This record gives sequence, structure tokens and C-alpha cells, in this order.
Amino acid sequence: MKELAWQMASAGREGLSQQQVREITAPFAAHLTRWPDTLLGQMVVHGVLASERFRTVDGQPKAGYGFGYQAFSDDRIVDAMLTEHAAEVEAAASAGTLAPASPLRTWLEAASPNLVEAATVLLAERTGHELIDLLGAGQDAETDDHGERNRFALYVSLVRTLALRDARSVSRRTAVLLQQAADQFDLGPTVLEAMLGVSAQTGHLLNADYLHRTLCAMVPADRDVKWGIPIYDVLDRSVALHRLLRWAEQLPTPPQLRPSPATAAAPWAPRRAGSTRTSAVAHQPPQEEVVRLAATTLVWTLTSSNRFLRDRATKALVQLLLGYPQVLNTLLDQFLHTDVRAIDDPYVFERLAVVAHGVVARTRSSTGHHTLLADVAIRLLAHVYGDVTSPATRPLTPCCATPPPASSRTRSR
Repeated sequence: MKELAWQMASAGREGLSQQQVREITAPFAAHLTRWPDTLLGQMVVHGVLASERFRTVDGQPKAGYGFGYQAFSDDRIVDAMLTEHAAEVEAAASAGTLAPASPLRTWLEAASPNLVEAATVLLAERTGHELIDLLGAGQDAETDDHGERNRFALYVSLVRTLALRDARSVSRRTAVLLQQAADQFDLGPTVLEAMLGVSAQTGHLLNADYLHRTLCAMVPADRDVKWGIPIYDVLDRSVALHRLLRWAEQLPTPPQLRPSPATAAAPWAPRRAGSTRTSAVAHQPPQEEVVRLAATTLVWTLTSSNRFLRDRATKALVQLLLGYPQVLNTLLDQFLHTDVRAIDDPYVFERLAVVAHGVVARTRSSTGHHTLLADVAIRLLAHVYGDVTSPATRPLTPCCATPPPASSRTRSR
């Protein structure tokens, strides 16, 4: 595999001629000579290699072999090139840039877009520096049209591969470059989609906690433009936020909160004659930190002016938080107290109270019901009704209640 990848990298293409592949693979299993029981034959049979047609330097079509999966091929080819130039990679890790006219730099600048994407991931993980910086493309200096197109391609590669990287390779510099991609190349929606793709990933610098800080730092008008508009039609698109919403909706109810067997209706499903009943697959509940990050992202969807999105997010949050009372308490503290003035959105305050009510109502048969009820009640009384100047007070105060004095009220959006 390594030899094949290296030969592809050296040739600058993702396929080799049939004769080349035979000469490379034959010595590794010289005793196998009967097709398809040769090493090459078995690699083709099992899908590791696939028949390819490519053009030679003089433009002539030629039959050959390449790796069966594009992403796997890209990873192996770039890995082979980085291994061959290990000294350059080590020097780049120390200097933060690749030497001008170095063999590795020359190869990367001529590589195809899919190989650049693989290099964006692998070099960041091995050197701790972004490919944009290693090639010196992260500068704001004026460049020619060709150089500007190359910069754009590198920024697109960074955004598209964010979810594929080891979380430890994502740094504050990565966040700065993503912001540059949004500002300089109008990639704001694509950057947001990439960040939502890692929003529930624990230990990731750009997960839901980063999203929360970013949205809290915006005034409501800017937040509506940069967050509210992009997520307005999320239910009509197959995107990361929609997938997260559906995952939360479809989580099984924790066993301790399900109806007892005596009161629950017996499950029924039609079965074909001769078929056997399959046993239920055991569900592994998500980690508490994953639930907290996912819930933080979904709470922010409650700011949307799309009522249908708010409705689905509300029900998804109830299902997600069943069995996680501590996460619910954390969200109430964070959105109704700690960051309430930065959030300043009545939709969020109202719906989060509804979510808390739904979770409490769904856990009434559990042993921890009274404790959860007390914790939620204490927080609502303290954070909402205990501080009449809080932005959360107005949307959650009944219309018949006596309003606080005018001097102590604040104007809500």
C-alpha cells in the first residue's frame, strides 16, 4: 500500500498503469501466480484497488489501477509524500512555514484540490500549523489573480475539512483563518455549517461553547443576520443542524422513564411468514457532555423567527434532556442568569421554560422527580421572578401580573 501510494504521489496522479501495479505487488506474494488468487487480484476483488483510466503526459488514455475509495486514496498519497519528506515536515513544524522552492512545497502547490484537502488535515495534525500558513497564503498582502484563486482554494479546503480533523489540531489560529474565510471570501454560511458539524464534539475548540460565546457577543440585530437568517429554512435542507435536531428527536426514552410493562401497550409489528423476530439492539445513551453541547446548540435555534423550527427544537430538547437533570439545570443557569443580558431574546427565555416544564412532566414517574421539580422551580423563581430587571422577566411574566415600576423595567427587543 505504501509503495503504491508513493509511486502515485511521485507520478502526480491517482492511478498507475497495470504493468506498474503488477511489478509493485508481485514481489510481496511471489508464490501466488494464479489469477485472481494473486495479491493484485485479491486487492481488486476486495475493493482496495479499482480499474482506472487515466491520461499519460502526452495525453494518451491508458488503463490502470487506483485505490477504490477517493478519500482513502487522497489520504494514502499525501501520507506517502509527507513520509518521504519527513525532514521538511519536521522543519516546517519548527519554523511554521515550508522553505521556498522545497520539493514538498512544489508538490503541494501543483496538487489537485482533493489532495490539498487531505494535506490540510494531515499537515495540521503533524505540524500544528495550517496549510495556509505553511504556504504563506494567510497574508493579507495583494496578490495576482492566480495567487488569489489559490488562496481561495486553500480557505475552502480548510472549511470543508474542519469536521475531519483531530480536535487537538484545531487552534485559535484555525478560528482566525475561518473568520478570514467568512469575511474575505464570503464563505460565512459554509463556515457556519462546518462549525455546526463539530458543535457536539467534546474537547473541540469550535464546539457549541464557542458558538455560544460568539452569539452572545453579538447585538441582536447582527445575530439575526449572521445566525437567524442562515438557520431559518434549516428544516428544508440536509445540513448539520437538521441532522442534530433529528438525532435529538429520535433518542430513545431512558428505561427508567418509560411506562411500566403492566400499563404499556404490547408492541406489534407485521411479520412475513417464515421470518424470525430480531432482538432489539441495545442503545448506548450519549455522554452527558455531548448532551450539554447538543442542547446548547439547539437552544440557540429557539431564537429563530421560524415558529415551526422553534416547535421542533422545543420538543427535541425535551427528548434530549430526559434523564439528564443536571444538564437542564446548567442550561437554565446559563441562559436565564449568567448570560441572560447578552442573549436578551424573549423567544429563548419563553421556550426554555417550556422545555423545563416538559422534562419535569415526562419524569414524574421517576424517583428523582421531586428533586428535579424543586431544582427547576428554584431557578425559575430566582432567575426570572427574583430579578425584575432581568430580560427574562417580561416574556415569562403572566399578562395579569402587576408590572414592576417603570424605573426598574428594561426595554426588551
